[in-house]
Amino acid sequence: NNLVDARGATDPAAVEGFRRMLRALDLDVRLADRMADWIDRDIEPNFPDGAEDDTYLGRDTPYRAANSLMISPSELLLVEGMTAEAYQALLPHVAALPARTRINVNTASAPVLMALGEGLAEADAQALIEGRGDEGYASLEDFLKQEALAGRKIDSAGLGVSTDYFIVNAMVQMGRFN
Repeated sequence: NNLVDARGATDPAAVEGFRRMLRALDLDVRLADRMADWIDRDIEPNFPDGAEDDTYLGRDTPYRAANSLMISPSELLLVEGMTAEAYQALLPHVAALPARTRINVNTASAPVLMALGEGLAEADAQALIEGRGDEGYASLEDFLKQEALAGRKIDSAGLGVSTDYFIVNAMVQMGRFN
C-alpha cells in the first residue's frame, strides 16, 4: 500500500524502490507498475507496464482493478503477471496495512533493505542486519551512519525504527479442562 501517496496517486519513488526489491528477489519488475495500478485511484495504466480494468475485464472470469488499498496480501494473486511462485517469494517481505507506514529498519528483511537505494547488494543488507544486533538501531540517524550506506542516496522519509502494526496469533480454550 506504500506504492501510492495519501491522495491515492502512484508514488514514483516508492514504485522504483519496489522494483529494486523485485530485482533482489529475481522477480519480474513489471509487477511494480501493475501493483501500483491495482491500488491507485485512477484508471489509467502506469507507463510502460501498468494494468488497469482493460487488462482484467478481458479475462475468462472478468474483474476490475481494486483502485483502493489492499486489505490482504492475497490480493497480489489478482495482479496481472503474478504467479503462485512469485507470490510465495514476495509474501515474507510485504504486508497489507490500512495506511502508508514507515519501513522499520530494525525488522526489515534483506530484500527490503536492498530496495532502499540503488546498488545496495545482499552483502550490504546483511551488514545492516548484523549492525542492528539484538537491540536494533536506537535511531534512524544511527542506521543512516552505517558503512553499508556510505555514499548512497537513501530517502529516509519513509523509514523508521519502530512498528505500529503487529500480527498476534492466539489460541483460546474455554470451558473446563481436567
